[in-house]
Amino acid sequence: MPPTCTVHKQREVQVEWDAEEYFRRLGKRNFGLQEDFDASMLQRFPPIKLLQYLLPTNAMHSGVITNPFVVTDIKDHIILWFLPGIFTPSRQDAIMKVTNGLKLVLSKPKQVTGWRTDTKYYKSDADGGILNVLPAWHAQAHEARPVQQWLRESETSFRLVDALLAIVHPELYRHSSAVREQLLADEEIMDLHELIRAWPTLFTAISVMYNRETPFHRDSKSAPQWYDLFLSVSSYTDAILELPTLGIRAHYMPGTATLFSGLLLRHGVSPVNQGDCIGYVFYMRPSVFHFASISLGKWVKYSSLST
Repeated sequence: MPPTCTVHKQREVQVEWDAEEYFRRLGKRNFGLQEDFDASMLQRFPPIKLLQYLLPTNAMHSGVITNPFVVTDIKDHIILWFLPGIFTPSRQDAIMKVTNGLKLVLSKPKQVTGWRTDTKYYKSDADGGILNVLPAWHAQAHEARPVQQWLRESETSFRLVDALLAIVHPELYRHSSAVREQLLADEEIMDLHELIRAWPTLFTAISVMYNRETPFHRDSKSAPQWYDLFLSVSSYTDAILELPTLGIRAHYMPGTATLFSGLLLRHGVSPVNQGDCIGYVFYMRPSVFHFASISLGKWVKYSSLST
């Protein structure tokens, strides 16, 4: 593993640019796959000068950050939370146990249509696959029963995910709660009410990735002021979360939760050297908020939470 370093715990890490202006410069449907474009963005919006945030004993390292930190922009908007080990070993065991029940419905793509369906990103010597779930997606699917069982057995873990969202982005938590209430009040979609009631999180979608490497990319269907929640569990020994937009490499140890907009920040996760890696991504779709006539909300500010 590369040398590790510790970000000074007395201050947040800050980029020297405005995240809203950065997003405007990205343009529409930017998937983070254009190396030349992203190189030009790094020139206009430089990554963090990390040395100023390192403890003196780490100042000579260009290694991997291991401790919790947040990243803000020049307007005090929090654009990333990195929370290693926030999920306890016992909670990870519970998540792994119920995820193992999904193995029969996890699928590897049969046709390559992009990096997400390219089998080279899956470990060839182990079980693996991916499952994307929204309340309406699994309603008529042949794998509905194991998915519904997984959702029921994951309820406690997913409530903890919601609690974490409530702490780091209170407005998004409130607005997502309002979306749920509005959907349940909408008589035109009564056929979905049972599924919505059974959905155990305020995030409107979940992706489960089993033993899949993630190359650098952006997630196009989100909002820049929102947080997707990335959770990693299982028995692997080494993985690195890389955020080239910020110039940060962080140790993605089991039990780590990271929250940021996958639309705003280009990101990727290295393959693991040993063991299995289960990755969860909890996210929301603006289209659902628009359907429910609920505002997407604002950016969360560091000062509003620290006070």
